[in-house]
Amino acid sequence: MADRERVRRGAGLHGWVLGVAAGVQVSNIEEYRSAVLTAKLCADLLKRHDLPKMLEAIERGHAFGPILDPTLYRDKVKAMEEDAELLRAALKLRAYGTDGL
Repeated sequence: MADRERVRRGAGLHGWVLGVAAGVQVSNIEEYRSAVLTAKLCADLLKRHDLPKMLEAIERGHAFGPILDPTLYRDKVKAMEEDAELLRAALKLRAYGTDGL
């Protein structure tokens, strides 16, 4: 059965349907399903971690680092900012978890 026919029959892949309707090419429905499933599984894995507490630790590092060890803080501030950016993105992704497919 062709991908488009599966979609017409209600395959439940709303984003794929809308993307195709808008002219976006997705190589196949299986690739779409796999990508969405992988993202949901990652979201579920992220639920195991206390991401807000990790972000709080980084914020405390920004508050106290320059006072406690200015040289270390100066060397690590970029990495801390990158970690915080990644953790904020992870928080957003985690909201889409399925809690066990």
